[in-house]
Amino acid sequence: PRVTAFSKQLEKFHVIIDSELAVKMLRDAPSPGKNWSAFLKVDCGNNRAGVWWKDEAGVDLAVLLQNSPNIDFAGVYVHCGNSYHTSSSEEVIQVLDDTIERLMTFVNHVRQRGVTCSTVGIGSTPTCRKPTDRMKSLTELHPGNYAFLDVQQWSLGSCTEEDIACCVATRVIGHYPRRNQVVQNDTRDWLRGIIGGQAGL
Repeated sequence: PRVTAFSKQLEKFHVIIDSELAVKMLRDAPSPGKNWSAFLKVDCGNNRAGVWWKDEAGVDLAVLLQNSPNIDFAGVYVHCGNSYHTSSSEEVIQVLDDTIERLMTFVNHVRQRGVTCSTVGIGSTPTCRKPTDRMKSLTELHPGNYAFLDVQQWSLGSCTEEDIACCVATRVIGHYPRRNQVVQNDTRDWLRGIIGGQAGL
């Protein structure tokens, strides 16, 4: 019900799916006044979510999406999350190029089965910061926190310290050198950072 309410309020609202169950749920719960716009998520090596790029079952799912009532197949999307496990710009570029090659192989199989795949998108800040010629085959980029960047991107070599556009001030309430950790009063466990004026923290 909440997703249906969102889809009514917004001119364009997309969902990302990677299973037959999700297709059935969308098909069986039409959004009043418009079709669902669905992207198929493809796994090209991140090993987190998506249909595996080499599996025929993923191509079958794209066919099912295109042929299902109440659904408009928007295209494919892959997240290059494995770029966060690299240690150099060269490795980031390798992840990007491998991902695009695999995604385009999948897209070509989908198109051979008669599926219109108009949008071909990838995302991750590290890969979008290292463009290559292979990106010409894409129609869409999802660059993550490209606009602001952060210490994580700096530690990956995606940017310089001067490229970081903003910072968050928080109070450190404990320092534990054995674990190389600090405790802060900000409850966000996603926060990564450096401690101003404290070398090595």
